Amino acid sequence: MGGLSILIAVLALVGFIGKEVLPLLQGAHVSERVEIRFDDAGVGAAMSGALAAGVDEYMEYAFVLGQDGTIDVIDLEEGRLTKSVAPLVAEALHSGALPLAAADEAADLGQSKDTEAHRPKLTAARYIPWEGRVVHGAEDGWVGAIDVQFPVRFEGSRRVIDFVARSGERVLLDPQRRTIRDVAIAGSGDRATVAGITAESAVLLKTREVSRSMFGGGESIERLFDLTGDIRGRATALALSPDGRALLVGTDAGLLYQWSLQNPTSPQLVAEIVASGPEAGDLAYGGAVGTSAVTALTFLIGGQTVVVGDAGGGVSAWFEVRENDPAQGATTRRFHRIHVLQPHESAVRDIAPSQRNRTFVTLDELGVAAMHHSTSQQTFYSRPVGAGAISVVISPKSDGQLNLSDRGLTLWDVRNPHPEVSLRTLFAPIHYEGYRAPAHVWQSTGATDAFESKFSLVPLAFGTIKGTIYALIFALPLGVLGAVYTSQFMHPRLQSVVKPTIEIMAGLPSVVLGFLAGLWLAPILSKVLPGLLLMLVVIPALIVSAAFIWPKLPPRIRRNIPRGAEAVLLIPVVLAGAAGALALGPALEAWAMAGDVRYWLFDALGLGFEQRNSLVIGIVMGFAVIPVVFSVSEDALSSVPRSLSAGSLALGASRWQTALGVVVPAALPGILSAVLVSIGRAAGETMIVLMATGNTPVMSMNIFDGFRALSANIAVELPEAPVGGTLYRTLFVASLLLFAFTFCLNTIGEAVRLRMRKRLSRL
Repeated sequence: MGGLSILIAVLALVGFIGKEVLPLLQGAHVSERVEIRFDDAGVGAAMSGALAAGVDEYMEYAFVLGQDGTIDVIDLEEGRLTKSVAPLVAEALHSGALPLAAADEAADLGQSKDTEAHRPKLTAARYIPWEGRVVHGAEDGWVGAIDVQFPVRFEGSRRVIDFVARSGERVLLDPQRRTIRDVAIAGSGDRATVAGITAESAVLLKTREVSRSMFGGGESIERLFDLTGDIRGRATALALSPDGRALLVGTDAGLLYQWSLQNPTSPQLVAEIVASGPEAGDLAYGGAVGTSAVTALTFLIGGQTVVVGDAGGGVSAWFEVRENDPAQGATTRRFHRIHVLQPHESAVRDIAPSQRNRTFVTLDELGVAAMHHSTSQQTFYSRPVGAGAISVVISPKSDGQLNLSDRGLTLWDVRNPHPEVSLRTLFAPIHYEGYRAPAHVWQSTGATDAFESKFSLVPLAFGTIKGTIYALIFALPLGVLGAVYTSQFMHPRLQSVVKPTIEIMAGLPSVVLGFLAGLWLAPILSKVLPGLLLMLVVIPALIVSAAFIWPKLPPRIRRNIPRGAEAVLLIPVVLAGAAGALALGPALEAWAMAGDVRYWLFDALGLGFEQRNSLVIGIVMGFAVIPVVFSVSEDALSSVPRSLSAGSLALGASRWQTALGVVVPAALPGILSAVLVSIGRAAGETMIVLMATGNTPVMSMNIFDGFRALSANIAVELPEAPVGGTLYRTLFVASLLLFAFTFCLNTIGEAVRLRMRKRLSRL
């Protein structure tokens, strides 16, 4: 019953962990909630032509921007028009920014007879969800932005959602008054940047700076640039980074042009890049072009990754990577194709980013929408949204998708709670934003919502193995050899003192050892490191010298030491060697290490030094593991029948030959069990690792670097992880990995132990 209960408990534990982990590997679930036709709802965009749409965070209301500048608000639950506003005309009425024949001060269009003819004819619009802004361009060369919000208030227990639309300042981008086909606006405060593509494929850029004096006031400086001459082919799409520091333009030649806008007085063309085909991501030397025209460009949240869609249906994610520029003798940052997603069967028309993570939706010319995640390179679904599709929008909570067509709206419920996690992101190297190359990185949280989560478990598994190795390097030789000497050579009276003392060490709380390691031992070791390194040479040399001198001492001196107690004489030798090494440490540091051991380690060996490092863990965790190794090994050695050792001695073998040739082989299964138990103890240790390593998830075998283990990571991050969230479930993956590691190790060890016992039973 006891064994069966243990088996049931283990299986229940695995089942619970598996239940928490399984949702990470499940795909997205999509279902249609409602479909609304413009004609049935009385939406004016059906007559003027819809350009852009958005939805509130509760997915109860949606807005649609028409070409006449009117925004219609639709109740998605009842399928009817609730509000119609014209923020562009209202702004003109109040500010006089537009020439109006009759300027009625009311914002309601119905109260002005002559404003109907002066509604701006919009030809391009783009909804930026995390900014709550719709940027637009008109047929007369003007561009602007509309701030849209869904403020929420409560009347008692009833939630009421309003809609507010305010037009910002309009800018004349094209003095020739050509039609704007694509537009982007970025920046705030003292600097703003506007970029657009006209119907004739001219690429225009306007920057505005406000210089302020210490006495108040300031001067506004506007600069207009025509970038058309820098590109080959016809411009087809553009994207402007949210900070207004980078401009990307795609062409029908399959090329991607990158400008740096750091200097507002002179945009600098950074690179001409092949955007599609086998050479995608390479510089376009010698007139090289891509295989498909660039049709869509959109920055994801954070403003570092841009998604590129082309006429062949290709979808890829790009971001800047620092690289050396031999021509200029410096480093430059240019966009590289990093992640390639599942392609469409037709040209990509629209790209909608999420407001929460690196998820985005692409829409092709055939009306098929697909949801992707740039970091994990997953495509969660690909479904048709209907003919005449114009654009798609991801809801603010990423739990829905709004599809806009020339006929109406379709709202989908989307359940995809863990898009950042896949087997690839957990265990394979990933090229993250800002990194030069793919890497294993654990960084679960950041300071902003735009943070790119990094959930690689490899650094944590590496840290677990690293800490275990260094602890065993310290513990196994002392524990196993100490057990051999204690059981085979030590005097019984001394043995009765040593063995209980070492076993008492096993009762020391690990939190106390971790506290001492982090706050007491680590600072001391950093100060006496040269002396500690010198001990590795001095102490073994003194022990060998003492062993060489001992037989040469007069017999009357040796007879005064009981047989089996000679090791006591080594205690002062070891202490003297340690004291001497510590005393010579400063001299060694001054003579051979340029007076600074940390600088010498980095300069001569390329090794960094952290105060809380693997050396501290090796000593302290080894100290915690030694009692386990010693006790189990000593019991195994003492359990070997005395008849075996007596027979060996009777045949003329020495005690040393008997110990190594007879006793140790017979006890080898037990010693192996001790080693396996010690590995499990070291791998599962939490408090010592947590308090004495610095908890840096780096992959370095440098003994002077810290690390982060699986167990310590669970202890640190689980209290802060939202239940059911991605981090919460990823920590359960870490616990499952730790469980699998110890389970497999113990299973292999048990199989080897049984086989060795069967083979050694003949003795």
